[in-house]
Amino acid sequence: MKLKTLAKTLPLVVTAALCSNANAGVSASAYLEVNDLFIEIDIDGDGIADAVNLSDYVTIISGTRETNTSADFNGVVDGDASSVGATADSDAALVCVGPSCGILGLTNNGQTMDGGFGTAGVIGALVADDTVSYALADAALTGSAIIGVGATGFTYADVGIADPTAIAAADATIFNNLLTQVTLQVLSDVDIRFTAQYDAFVDAVITPDITNSGSINATASAEVSFDLNVNDIGNAGAEILDTGFDYSDFAFDFPGLGDIVQIIENDVDWASAWVNVDAGSYQVEIAQDSDVQASLVPEPAALAIFGLGLLGLVGVGRKHKYK
Repeated sequence: MKLKTLAKTLPLVVTAALCSNANAGVSASAYLEVNDLFIEIDIDGDGIADAVNLSDYVTIISGTRETNTSADFNGVVDGDASSVGATADSDAALVCVGPSCGILGLTNNGQTMDGGFGTAGVIGALVADDTVSYALADAALTGSAIIGVGATGFTYADVGIADPTAIAAADATIFNNLLTQVTLQVLSDVDIRFTAQYDAFVDAVITPDITNSGSINATASAEVSFDLNVNDIGNAGAEILDTGFDYSDFAFDFPGLGDIVQIIENDVDWASAWVNVDAGSYQVEIAQDSDVQASLVPEPAALAIFGLGLLGLVGVGRKHKYK
C-alpha cells in the first residue's frame, strides 16, 4: 500500500474504531444517609436504654460541624464547604462538573435512593449513569443526637464517563462531627451507646464492551464509610469507643468482572456497643464519607494510531491546499 493511500485510510479506520466504542462507559456511585443518630443512656447497667431526659446526663460544651463536597472531571474541579456550630445545620452545596451536568436534573439535597424500593435495581433519584459524562457530589447534616430529634446526614458522590479520553473523581465528606468534634460533659456515671438507621447505595460499573476491549483502560471504585469515636479527655484522650461500618465495590477491566455486585441497604438499624463513662468530659468524633473514582482512557497504542490518523488528515489537507 502506498503511503499516501495509508494516510487517507487511517482516519477512516480510527473513526470506525472510536465509533465501535460509542456505547462504552464507566460509572461509580456512593450514597450514604444516616438517620436518627441518638445517644442512649443506661443508668442501671442492664444493657437496656432508659427513658431519661438526656440533658440531665449529657450536655454539649463546644463543637463544630462541617460538610464538604468536591468533584473533578478531567482536571476541572469544583467544591464547597460549610462549617457551623455544634447543633446548627451544615449544608455543602451540590457541585457537578463535566459536559453532561446540564441534562442530569440535579437539585441540591434532592438526590436520594428512597422511593425506588420494591422494584429490583431501582435507586430512587441517584444518577448512576455510564452513558453520560459528569462528576458530582452533595452533602448535608441536620438535627442533633442530643437535643430532641436525632442527627441526620447524607453524603453522595457519583461519576460517569462515556468519553474514552476522560479521568474523573468525586467525593463528599461529613467529617469530625456529631456535632463535629463535639466535647460532651457527662454529669454522672452511666452507660451510653449510639443508635441510628441508614441507607446505602454503592456500585462501580465498567460496561462489557470496555472489559472485552484491548484498546481502552478503565477503572471504577465506590465506597461509603461511617466512623464514630469517643475519647476520654480526662484520661489523656484515651479511646473508649471506636465503631462504624463501610461498604465498597470495585470493577475490574477484565471480561466478566466489570459489574460484580451492587450494594443496596435500606433502613438498616445500627447500634454501637454500650460503654461506661464516668462523670467528666469526652470528645466525640464522627466521620461519614462517600468516595468514587473512575477513569476511561485509550491505551497508548490506540492513541498512537489516532495520532497517525491526525497526521494523515494534515497530509490530505496540505495536498489539497497546494494542488
